[in-house]
Amino acid sequence: MDIYNLEKHLDDLYVSKFQTHQLPLRRDFVLWQNKKRKALNNLLGTTKLKIIKSKINRNIPNKEFQIVVLDLYLSDGCVMPVYIGYAKKINPPFRPMIIYHGHANGAKTLFGYGMTKEFQNYGEEFMKRGYMVIAPDMRGFGGRLGPAPVYYNGYTRSCRQISFNLMLNGKTILGERVSDGFVLIDYLKTRKDIILDKIIVTGNSGGGTVALLHTALDKRVFASIVGSAFCEYKHSILSLSHCECNYVPGLLNYFQEIWEIGALIAPRSLLIIHGKKDKIFPVQYVKTAYHKLENYYRMANASKNALQLDIHSGAHRYDHGQVFIFLDYLLKKNL
Repeated sequence: MDIYNLEKHLDDLYVSKFQTHQLPLRRDFVLWQNKKRKALNNLLGTTKLKIIKSKINRNIPNKEFQIVVLDLYLSDGCVMPVYIGYAKKINPPFRPMIIYHGHANGAKTLFGYGMTKEFQNYGEEFMKRGYMVIAPDMRGFGGRLGPAPVYYNGYTRSCRQISFNLMLNGKTILGERVSDGFVLIDYLKTRKDIILDKIIVTGNSGGGTVALLHTALDKRVFASIVGSAFCEYKHSILSLSHCECNYVPGLLNYFQEIWEIGALIAPRSLLIIHGKKDKIFPVQYVKTAYHKLENYYRMANASKNALQLDIHSGAHRYDHGQVFIFLDYLLKKNL
């Protein structure tokens, strides 16, 4: 082994942090969750934003779906474009489905616009089933680029420079994306055409990460579906080349691994979907993280089917195979 190589040093650092965390006692679990949520909010640098005003940007012509782009003017001076869509042949009220896109040309890809072969318009499947899809352009993509945008693999992103700017100011791009999620639910509460008691959040890849964090921190979210994102940090973002937007300084000082983030969702329902052929989030480490998370769900006295894992045959993509079975059961059984 090369004596100058730093890999062992980084492995030792990871192990030293890993060993400082212990499974909480069942009687202390809710207190443990509250403490961890506070720590996670601080690490991410989340903010309680307010909506200053909203304005319809445009309607997108579509024979099957009503799709509108709504601009939300926020108290931090930013404007969040939100794509809202539902099937024309289905009458309200709708079940709301918040979807966070991954690394792509913004939320429009979820509706089949601005796509390359790498991306899926999986939002359409939810609209066909009677859901209202609410999909914001995440910061760093679509209409919300920043300094030094980079074109890569069919889309443009500004994750790198936005991330570094925010880190030097004690914040993170993930925290700002989650803060947008908080205020998005505030907006949904003003609408009369949706059913508010069971808000579902989903996303794939980088969108799956935001869905996980948003659900962990916001108890107003009824359930979450996390695609192509729930994998041990050690064997994904710490071992392979990933976008800068995945990293939260100091996270492992407070959380043993990704399963402790997932534990903040318990006992609420969570479906993790992942592809066997995913090369950047290896499936074997998705399974180990999932089995660790099961311990926390048992501690939370969650119902038998509250936590589920669906491994599909594809690669790094969203898959509806188990999604609608999960949702139909969840909403029918009133879990």
